[in-house]
Formats: sequence, structure tokens, C-alpha cells
Amino acid sequence: MATAEEDTQVLPASTPERIILAEDGDVILILRGRHFRVSSGVLSLASPVFKTMLGPNFLEGQAPRSAGHPRQITLEDGFSLELLLALMHHFDLDRLRNLDQGLNAETPLDVACVAGAFDKYCCTPPLGMTVEALLRRSAQDAILTEKSPAGRFTIYAYSAASAYLIGSRSVFAEATRCMVLDGLRPFSEITEDMQCNMWDNLPVSVLLGLEEQRTAARNTFISSFGGMTDRGCFKWAAPLVL
Repeated sequence: MATAEEDTQVLPASTPERIILAEDGDVILILRGRHFRVSSGVLSLASPVFKTMLGPNFLEGQAPRSAGHPRQITLEDGFSLELLLALMHHFDLDRLRNLDQGLNAETPLDVACVAGAFDKYCCTPPLGMTVEALLRRSAQDAILTEKSPAGRFTIYAYSAASAYLIGSRSVFAEATRCMVLDGLRPFSEITEDMQCNMWDNLPVSVLLGLEEQRTAARNTFISSFGGMTDRGCFKWAAPLVL
């Protein structure tokens, strides 16, 4: 799963190359060539995957580790895990962004990637509440600035897929409701507009259910509209002459 060796040089302060998420951290995770000093206790509490990795059955957990001699572990994950690690350790995301301008959790796509890492490492529900807060904020900000219906629909799609992965029923209900009422394209085509395969994480049964809800909503509207015209609620008016 990963390679491990002892790290004996730890900088006293965070830099773009070495970010200290836990001052007394006993593990250094190397992601994309950058070193993240973290706490094995925090990792184990937040993720059963990390708990198993750092346990006695894997090489990463067998060697001694301490704040003075942290264990170095290299993983293949990208920026999404870096952001997730910061959330685990309650590290200021603005401070993290100042260290690396490429790291942020401000757009629905960013949060979707974090949700993917959350699902991959089977993180615990309390951490999901933090990701949910980021998801709500990013979606609200994006909707306010997005003008095109197709763009808003994609934002809802990112939000729905993220909410599904982190187990947020309320956000999933809100996002899919907007998709059912506002979207025009088939749900099977949504992945064409998304910059990651997040939408593929939703079961086919969920997509079919959304299509059924949209069809039912359209039929209800058409039926209601037809009833109003039959009762004379709408009448043709003569052209306005200026």
C-alpha cells in the first residue's frame, strides 16, 4: 500500500514543502512530494482505513514512531487527501491556502474531490459534518455567480454526488430536487459536464429514480396547466397597439 522509513529532519514551521498539521505528530505523510506532519491518533479516530494501516498488521504501523522520530509514509493520493487531512486536524484552510495557492475547498468540484477521499478512507460521520458545511457553502457561492442553467445543473450534480458519498441526506435531497425541477438533460449525460468521475459513484437505481421523479413532475405540471386552460384561466389577448 505504501512505503515507510524514518524521518529525522522536521522543520520547526510550516512551509510549502513541509506542512505541520500536528506539532507533536508522529507520522509524516508524503503526498505529491510534500510532507504533512500528522497525528496517528487523529488519523485512526477519523478513518478506520488509517487505523488499520497504522496497526500491527501493516509495515507502516509495525516500526516505532514518536514525535521525536516520526514515521514517514508515502501515499499516491492528490490534493483531495491533503485537504481532508487539514480538516481532520482542524487546520485553518486559509492558512493552508496561503502555503499553496492550488489548495482550496471553495468550489463544488474541490469539495467533490474531498468527498471522494472521505469515501475512500471510510471516514467517520463527525468529519462528514465538516465536509457537509464546506459543501453547502461552496454550492451556495457558486450558484450566486453562475448564470447559465447548464452550469447550475452541474453544480447541483457535484453537490448531489458529494452528499451521497458523505451520507448527507439533507444536502442530497436539496440538490436532487433542484436537478429534477430545473434540469433538462438526461441524468445519464451529466458526467459529460463534470471534470471528475464523481457522478459514477451513484448507483444506476438512483439515476433511474431521479428520471422517474422528473417525469412525474413534468406530467403533474402538464396536467395542472391543462386544467387551468380548460377553466378559462388563460385567454388569448388582442395584440397591443402602440
